[in-house]
Amino acid sequence: TMIPVLISVVCMALNIGLNFYFAFTAGLGIYGIALATGLTSLLNMFLLVVFLKLKFLPGMKCIAWKRVGAIIFASAVMGVAVYFVDLMIVGWSAVSLTNQILALTANIVIGGAVFFFSVLPFKLEETDIILRKVFTDDYSSSR
Repeated sequence: TMIPVLISVVCMALNIGLNFYFAFTAGLGIYGIALATGLTSLLNMFLLVVFLKLKFLPGMKCIAWKRVGAIIFASAVMGVAVYFVDLMIVGWSAVSLTNQILALTANIVIGGAVFFFSVLPFKLEETDIILRKVFTDDYSSSR
């Protein structure tokens, strides 16, 4: 249990360092902080998955890389979509607090929808369950 904690602490320290680098040195501002957080979160996840596989499942040939890849792909598509939505609404979102809340809500809703529809082609069991729950009365997890 000590190694996962150590991995997380090192990744948090790296995140802090990269936040300052990307935000101030590279001049990316809040986008640099988002980039640093995303990169260190991916590194943290990868290191934890590898450690847990080696420790608890040494004979396992494959980690659910299809799921990991689907999440990374969908997250990247969602990030690009939210970036462009934010560019389109930046003019009216700065007017008042109400407009800022509406802009944030639009980014969250559009980002969530883009993420969900980006992960659908991978035919993950979780998305099948969600679709069944929304469109039918069948809540079983079998395919």
